[in-house]
Amino acid sequence: MNLALFDDPLFRTQLLPFTYTRPVGAIRAGVLTIAEKWQRWLGQEPAWISEDYLQGKFPSPPVGEALLAVNGSLCPDENLVDTISRLAAGQRLVHQGVLLAAKISAYQHRGELDKGQAVEYPGPVTL
Repeated sequence: MNLALFDDPLFRTQLLPFTYTRPVGAIRAGVLTIAEKWQRWLGQEPAWISEDYLQGKFPSPPVGEALLAVNGSLCPDENLVDTISRLAAGQRLVHQGVLLAAKISAYQHRGELDKGQAVEYPGPVTL
């Protein structure tokens, strides 16, 4: 399953002007970027679901393949990673109305992230 970090439009606009030149997940949160933190937890480099003009430097995920899409502003922790890994294809993890992650069996476009069965995450999150 491929990994991709997506930009939540609300967080992206709140982080301007930084997000003019990079996706939210490529911003440093301490020593590492959020993407590097996810890469350490999941063992794979993420693709990006962001603005079209950023795709040259931050490539999008392959179309038609299974995808785990994670909110690019979300910092991973053990409970969160465990919960996300247990999601079934077609489910999405939300916390207080914010999409945290989604598993898609055959990714086609960003609109798929908002579809599927919502599972509420009860724990605290760092966005």
